[in-house]
Amino acid sequence: MLQLVRGNSPYTVLILAIFTLLLKLQALAHPLLPIPDAGHALFGWLVWLLSGAFGKSATAFSMLAVLMCFLQGIYLKAIAAKHRMFARPSYLPAFIYIVLSSLHPAFGQFSAPLLMNWLLLGALDALLRFGRREGANRVVYNAGFLLGCAGIVHFPAIVFALMVPLALLWLRHFRPGEWIVALLGILSPFYFSLGLLFLFEKTSFISSWPAWSLLHIPFEKPGAYLLVLLLVLLFLLGAGLLILVRTLFQMTVTLRRGWALICFMLVLAIGSGLFSGKQQPEIWLCVAPCLTLITTPPLLAENQTGRRRSGRFATFTFYLFLALLVFCQLALPT
Repeated sequence: MLQLVRGNSPYTVLILAIFTLLLKLQALAHPLLPIPDAGHALFGWLVWLLSGAFGKSATAFSMLAVLMCFLQGIYLKAIAAKHRMFARPSYLPAFIYIVLSSLHPAFGQFSAPLLMNWLLLGALDALLRFGRREGANRVVYNAGFLLGCAGIVHFPAIVFALMVPLALLWLRHFRPGEWIVALLGILSPFYFSLGLLFLFEKTSFISSWPAWSLLHIPFEKPGAYLLVLLLVLLFLLGAGLLILVRTLFQMTVTLRRGWALICFMLVLAIGSGLFSGKQQPEIWLCVAPCLTLITTPPLLAENQTGRRRSGRFATFTFYLFLALLVFCQLALPT
């Protein structure tokens, strides 16, 4: 069964599309209309525009969310293949992303974090291109602009802007002009947003936009769902990091630094979730892209020494993902 999603055949896309619909049945059976709060003004305008086409149909918004999850998984697979993150191209990143985005019913609804993931994926694609020479200023500006837009969509995501100077330090030689371009890219979305708010006399939104809180950790006793979810994800994360460390010296310097950048992005994603003003489940969708890439190596069985053992562990990891998915779907119904 693992071979169905580990290959690179075009038919795998159809299998993943059917798989996504099956996993999202829980969300599609109980669709919810998106209700933006004051801190998500840009998302509220987008919902208002889409309401012109969808009306008050919660099912239409949920179907759009399902389509976005599927396309984001395919885009993440394309990013991994373009930057040669793994030894061979595979649809495993798309499969894992779809699984991770189905671990909670709220992940299957149209939300601001789901929209923000498009910006994070685009920024990650641009950041991993910093090691190349062509179009340097354009790529640096695009990365900064996308991360600035992510901060407007969801204010705690502004911490992802730290990725740009870090990528410039790790993947490029120091050039003052590129740092200025990066700063302009990060500030441009805020400049345009403030200009539009002033033109349309909506400056009152400024006071409600920076919605964040100090470190918010619930003190109530965690239930079985949260406990099992955290334990399994920590195990998968540890297994992925262990395999990456073992193969570290087989990578090029650029690829090695790219993986370090992804790990740092995962830390920022966790920090963004912890410092969010409202602890809603969909906020943690921003963790999915980096967690997907790091947990993919155990399923590829790329270790040449002890290939049989690696194949067994890949099969075990695959069924562990499915077991976690079934548990989360049954333990926390909508």
